[in-house]
Amino acid sequence: MKIVIHGRPATKKNSSTISFVHNKPVLIPSKAYQKYEKVALMQLNKQRIATIKGVVNVRCRYYLPNKAHWPDLVGLLQATSDILQAAKVIIDDVYIASYDGSTIAGIDKENPRVEIEISPAEDSHIVNDVYVRRCDTTRRTTTRPRKKAGAKTKVKRPASISYLDFRNGNY
Repeated sequence: MKIVIHGRPATKKNSSTISFVHNKPVLIPSKAYQKYEKVALMQLNKQRIATIKGVVNVRCRYYLPNKAHWPDLVGLLQATSDILQAAKVIIDDVYIASYDGSTIAGIDKENPRVEIEISPAEDSHIVNDVYVRRCDTTRRTTTRPRKKAGAKTKVKRPASISYLDFRNGNY
C-alpha cells in the first residue's frame, strides 16, 4: 500500500513546550508538528484507508522544501508512526517491524511530502509473537483463588532488613 502525505514533514520532539494540566506537567508538541499532524490526518481521512491489522514493514521517503531546519530521520519516523496510528491506518506503532529503506530522499520546493509504503512483515518476525500474544482472544483470563486468612497463613517477612536489626536479632 502506498500513501502520500503532502506538506512539510515535522518532528514531534523538537521545540515542545511544558504546560500544566490539573497541576501536572504535560509535554505539548511544537506548533509546527500540530499543524502538520492536523493536515496529515485530514488527508488520510479523505483517502479512507482501511486499518491494517498485523505486523508491518514501513518505508518512508521524505522530501523537504529546503535545508533550513533540517530534521533528524528518527524524529520524522516517530512522527509519521504516530500520525498513522492516530489516523487508524495501523493498529499500533508497536507493530512496525522495520523501517528499512526509509530516508530523507531530497529537496522538492514545490511539493514537500512523505511517501509511505506499508507491507506485511514476515510471519517469522519476533514482533509477530507480541502481536499474537496481545490479540489472542482464545485465551481465557484466569483468576487466582484467594488465600484464606487464618492459622495456616504464613507470616510475611520483610524482603530486606537493616544491619542494626540483623545485629540485634530483630528478624
